Parts: sequence; C-alpha cells; structure tokens
Amino acid sequence: MATSSTLDLRLKQRAVIEFLTLEKATPIDIHRRMKIVYGETCVDVSTVRRWSKELAGTSPTETDLHDKARCGRPNTVNDIQHQERVDEIVQSNRHESKRD
Repeated sequence: MATSSTLDLRLKQRAVIEFLTLEKATPIDIHRRMKIVYGETCVDVSTVRRWSKELAGTSPTETDLHDKARCGRPNTVNDIQHQERVDEIVQSNRHESKRD
C-alpha cells in the first residue's frame, strides 16, 4: 500500500524525469543521476524509461505529472463500514491472516 509520502516522492521523481528528458538526457543517465540523490527510494530504470518515453513527445505545458484515473479494483478502501467489518473479523478470530 502506497502512503502519501511515497506518492509525493514518486511525483517529485517524475518531475525530475520530465525535466531531464526535455534536456535530452538518456533514461539510463537520468536513472544514474537520480540514484545518487534518491538512493534506495529511486524508481526503477524501467520506470524511468517508460516515463521518459511518455514525456518525450509533449511540451512542458501539456504534461500532467499525476497518474491518470484507471479502471479496475482500487487497492485500498477507507470507508467506515469496511474498517468495522475488518475489526470484527480480527476480534472474532485473532489467528486470521491478512490474506484471509
């Protein structure tokens, strides 16, 4: 599950990738430079390549760094009804696993 700080970090890294892509830096060079700054929290080189490819043909005024909405099942649910149900399951059987 991604936290807001993780999402903020990815957004920052995506901005760096956009900037360096517009300066005509190669994806591998971008990744090397980002690895120095971000260390273990740096996105994978394949992500840098994918984002560079997406951003290469656009102008800076047209790009949106935020992820687009996607169809499909959400990764998390934050409503009270589901939280109460999970709490109820945990309280009824403390040996339940996360997967159950």
